[in-house]
Amino acid sequence: MTKEDIVKLAVDNHLVLEVYDALHSIVMVNISYLRDKNAELSAERKLVKKFANVNKLNVIKDILKEDE
Repeated sequence: MTKEDIVKLAVDNHLVLEVYDALHSIVMVNISYLRDKNAELSAERKLVKKFANVNKLNVIKDILKEDE
């Protein structure tokens, strides 16, 4: 089903607002997921950057100190 078909069905059945609300909810959930994923990837990138820029042994020691 194409987006044009969905719009035509919504208009024909007087469900434009309901269809809009449903699609808006889906978009907002996807945006929220993408924000969470972005934060997760940023944290991973920082860790990779730390390992790439510093002596690995010192980084491991730092991580172990943080856990204590």
